Amino acid sequence: ADFLAPNLTSKNSYAFAVQEILKYLQSNNQSDRVLGALKEDVRETLKPYLHSSYQLIDPEGADRAAPAHEPVTVAVSTFEGAVTQAVALVQGKQRALFEACLPAIQGNHALALFLMHHVVHDLLNSNATSLSDLGALSSSLAGLLGAAKHETAQAVFSIVDDVIQRRDSVLQCDLTVVRASDTKARDRLLHRIEQMRRPISNRKVVAASVRCGAHARALQFLEEAILEEHSGNIVNPFDNPRIQSQEDCFLLQRIYRDLDEPDGVLGALRIGPSSVMTRTLQLEQAERWHDAQACYEEQLTVLDRAPAEQRSNGGLGRQDVVCGLVRCNQNMRRFESS
Repeated sequence: ADFLAPNLTSKNSYAFAVQEILKYLQSNNQSDRVLGALKEDVRETLKPYLHSSYQLIDPEGADRAAPAHEPVTVAVSTFEGAVTQAVALVQGKQRALFEACLPAIQGNHALALFLMHHVVHDLLNSNATSLSDLGALSSSLAGLLGAAKHETAQAVFSIVDDVIQRRDSVLQCDLTVVRASDTKARDRLLHRIEQMRRPISNRKVVAASVRCGAHARALQFLEEAILEEHSGNIVNPFDNPRIQSQEDCFLLQRIYRDLDEPDGVLGALRIGPSSVMTRTLQLEQAERWHDAQACYEEQLTVLDRAPAEQRSNGGLGRQDVVCGLVRCNQNMRRFESS
């Protein structure tokens, strides 16, 4: 009601969606209870649609779910398309209710996200949907992380958060008070959640978060990705501390810088691999300009002596070194040298 009632006169698709939802509620003897729970003005607005006769004429393929026996194989390029794909996987009486909302999700991002949350909840709890279909849906959502519109990636973030919260809630269940059958159902649900989560990897969320400017989310999922990749090691890479990947080290530094956390920037450099680049950046971050200048000058000498194909191997490129020297001279107020 909150999504559709205020817009009933703006689009016929909204009126059709309300009509179909009310038909579904009437068929299940729930219309009186649902309408009775609404505010009086909203209830009076919706009542005429109990007997309306809107029809969907020449609908676009994206607005309708495929029949239950037809798998969805079309590439999904919008979040609304992913919602349609998800609805097509629903089995049972709930599908009619979800399908009734589909005509109204085009151009209504909030309604599409609201519907997607409920559809995913239904799919995770239903054993009628195969694991391969769940994986295909998740792959479609993962593909949307690279969409040009930030709101599309943020919608996927919301679904990921919901799935993670659901997994954590299931894991916190006290197994000492449940029956064996409940334990099996719990394990089955966790397996379905994992299938839904796997294609949307932490690394993909990090890349999309950085692109969208969601720096706190990028930091959270990057740390989780690093821990996940070091799960076989006894020592926590953040406790040791040592991160082997220089790229991860610099990405952490960049995220902390965007979060305006100077201590985090320095910490990210300290837990990275020992290299000329990380050492020099640590000195810069500590504002030890004389020492940083010495590192840059040493690196410049090494570059001049090295063969051309090795000059940027494992260290800074010549342009980076020269820019670093300029920064050092400017911060030491040696403007004539820069």
